[in-house]
Order: sequence, then C-alpha cells, then structure tokens
Amino acid sequence: DGKVNQPTEACDDGNLVDGDGCSKDCKTEGPKLPLPGQLVITEFMPDPAGVDDAGEWFEVYNATTATINLKGLVVADDSMYGSADIFTVETDLVVAGQSRIVFATNDDSTVNGGVAADYNYKGRGVNLDNTADDIYLGISAGAGRYTTIDSVSYNELGGWPVATGATLELKDTALSSSSNDQASNWCLATGRINGVGSDLGSPGAVSSGC
Repeated sequence: DGKVNQPTEACDDGNLVDGDGCSKDCKTEGPKLPLPGQLVITEFMPDPAGVDDAGEWFEVYNATTATINLKGLVVADDSMYGSADIFTVETDLVVAGQSRIVFATNDDSTVNGGVAADYNYKGRGVNLDNTADDIYLGISAGAGRYTTIDSVSYNELGGWPVATGATLELKDTALSSSSNDQASNWCLATGRINGVGSDLGSPGAVSSGC
C-alpha cells in the first residue's frame, strides 16, 4: 500500500497523525485514530447473487492487540478519496484487538443476505463494482489530504478470484496490510452467510474457504 501524506503534529502523543484528538499541550485527547497497517481489509462482497446490491459489505480486522475506536475513519472506493465516493465514520465504532468488524451498505439482515452489520453506510457513495474496484481506509490529514491505513485494489483480469454470490476472503495466515495486496492471498468463500440465504461469506469470522 502507498502510505501517503503523513503529517507532523504539534506535539508527540505517540500518534503522529493530525486530527487524532491530541490537544496542543497533549493533556486532553479523544479517541486515537488508527495508524497505517493497524487495520486490514479481510473480506468483501462485490457482487451478491441472492440479494441485490443491498448485500454489498466488507470486513475490517484490527491487527493490533489494543481496542481501536474507528470514529473519524474515512472509507473511499478510489485512491483520490473523491467526494462522490467517500464516507466518514461519524459515531463511536469500537473494535477489539485482533477482532473483525463489518461495514454494510444495508444493516437489515432480512434484505442484505443475512449479514450482521456493525456499521451501515447506505447511501454514502461507496459502491463496489462487480469485477474490479478499490477499497481505501484512511484518515484526514487536513486540506483535502488523507493518510491511507489500508487499501485493496481487486481486478478479475489481474487474477483476483471474483465470482457472483461469494465474497473474497483473505487467508487467515495473511492478515496484514501488505499481504492483502496480493491476489494469491485471497480465495472465494465456501460457507453460507450465517447459514441463511444463498450467498457465501463469513462476516465477522475467520475465512470459510481458505
């Protein structure tokens, strides 16, 4: 991943990203935002079959042993973080260390294929193309700039195992922000989502297919 636009903040609280809640005197601080590599995109559903695009979702893994609050995290589906394809997590969204959290374009499990979602981004502009697209996780660095925490760029023509009705799952032996750049570390899910419907995936859990 290209980790870009890393700024220098006025004080050193152990997190060198502006906007993490650090006060100028480092005495008052809100939730710390994640650093590059601390979050990993581990699964995504670009083309559901049993439901329409209301069944799109993706999963994020906290690669640290500490609890992280994702409030302030920016999600985009292009590298320029364009205004039409981006949303910001505006509420507290806590993920425990070495745990997974699910973002869905619809959090109603009766219409999204049985997915138990932790965050609903319906109508927020991020849509996954069926065969080739990007997912970017970042934080604002001010002045329209962003620091990328993790990203995945998938392309069926580039060897990514894309198929209708199944998620792409990252191997459980490759849970890092560099390993998920490689198509060979991904496979198609084999288990039904929460045992219901026809689409395959393992939201919030270890991979079912690799």
